[in-house]
Amino acid sequence: VHDLEMKMKKVRGFLKDGHSVRLQVLAKRGNLQKNPDAVQETTLKVLDALDGHVGPIQMSNKPGNPNSHTFTCAPPVVSK
Repeated sequence: VHDLEMKMKKVRGFLKDGHSVRLQVLAKRGNLQKNPDAVQETTLKVLDALDGHVGPIQMSNKPGNPNSHTFTCAPPVVSK
């Protein structure tokens, strides 16, 4: 949990500075055998941590790869 919080703090900093960020959530096969929803659960935690700090999100998963989710987060859109 602490590791995720630290990484999300850095991601929010990049987004705040106007940079896009590509994220990849990975799970080892052993973890998937214990918890088949591990990647999905972690992805939801990441998206919850970025709520309000991110603009459009583009998913770019490779079909047939349940071990990872890859997505690109754009900085928040500032309305003038």
